Amino acid sequence: MWKKISSVVVLGLLLVTYNHCGMPAASKKKSDLTFSHPDDISVSNSGIVSTATGDDVEFFSNTVWQITKNRCASCHGSLQQPLHASSDVNTAYDAIINSYKVNFTNPENSRMVLKLKDENHNCWSNCADNSNEILSEIEQWIAMRDSANVTPIDDEASSNSSMTTNESLTLDQSLNAGGNTGLIKLQPGAAMLQAPMTRGQSGDIEYLYVGGTGVNKNVNDPTAGMAFINFSSMKTATYKMWAYVDAKANSDDSFFIRLNNGNYAQWHIPATNGFEWREVTTTTNRNPMNFFMPQGDSNRLEIRQREDGTKISTVILTDDFNQSPTTFDLGTSVTFSYDISAMVGLNSGSVRLEVECREFDEYTYQFFNPKIISNRNIRVKGMKLLINGNYNPQHATYNFVDKVVGPADSSVSSSSLLAIKENGNTADRFSFSFEVLELQ
Repeated sequence: MWKKISSVVVLGLLLVTYNHCGMPAASKKKSDLTFSHPDDISVSNSGIVSTATGDDVEFFSNTVWQITKNRCASCHGSLQQPLHASSDVNTAYDAIINSYKVNFTNPENSRMVLKLKDENHNCWSNCADNSNEILSEIEQWIAMRDSANVTPIDDEASSNSSMTTNESLTLDQSLNAGGNTGLIKLQPGAAMLQAPMTRGQSGDIEYLYVGGTGVNKNVNDPTAGMAFINFSSMKTATYKMWAYVDAKANSDDSFFIRLNNGNYAQWHIPATNGFEWREVTTTTNRNPMNFFMPQGDSNRLEIRQREDGTKISTVILTDDFNQSPTTFDLGTSVTFSYDISAMVGLNSGSVRLEVECREFDEYTYQFFNPKIISNRNIRVKGMKLLINGNYNPQHATYNFVDKVVGPADSSVSSSSLLAIKENGNTADRFSFSFEVLELQ
């Protein structure tokens, strides 16, 4: 198993050093990198300097922003990156630009459009209609920019789509693709929090909890601490839920738990000796509790304070009721495979890109051993990793590739790439684009 990276390494130094020098020395500490945490979010961006004009911000405010601020603000207004629904138009504009959510060359390929069209992501009515609504606003924005001769911002996501692979499954989907597709792992690092719910650390275990106050909360108490984890599911099914918890005393042994808009489980946890796996049940009788979940990307787990002091870490959902924590097979790494034959003018199946991927820690992925498998020699240059269709300039390891691969040497690069998670293992999808890909 791969060790955790040191928590004292600054993000920029970590990525540059790791991504250009190969594997770092192992460390037993976790990374302090975080993502999508409401208490970590600020209006700062990824370090990309916007070249926007005031006119372009105004064009955005009269088009796309009218939808995002009214339809997406509950998450992307202040809680979850990117903040494209912020009440501050400049923050929203920068979030759209810096995370490449709009493709100004091929607007129908904009991530904002595809999230609704292909993934049914938090649609407010009919997803097809909603995606067309977003697309129409993007097209109006582009028309305004063209009329005003606004200089386009360097839009990495607008690169020639014919040189970009299809998106992969998520890491969790791929890990389970050969077996039980109804097994989902949720980590506390992916949670959005409402105080007094907070994070804690015990050795290598990160957990969520409410500090001891001696006050119990009712299920409808608006002052209760809460945690929300958004995630995707590969299948519609009924699930059992397990969690890795620390509940040492009868006065500190319960949460309210629910999935999507279902009924709350009033979960009274049998006493543990430190962190142990427990099945989520309901009432003081600990009655069995099942959770129905549809396939899709808009599922949400809610963990609500009842008693203080109880600690909850990893949560597992499984549609196999015969499974228990001793039989969970969560996997370690996968190989993503992409048919890139058409990019070099060959028949389907003639050329494929293979890249291995694993979860490096709670906040980062590791990509390694990229290969192009073919019986022809092919020049490859400038390979970029896209996460959910977005290019992050900090993920630049394979940008510098310029070599000929073929039957004798299929390796694109011997370096590894450490990439920051955007939405986590259950939601992030991966693709790759090329500056040059041609037969030799």
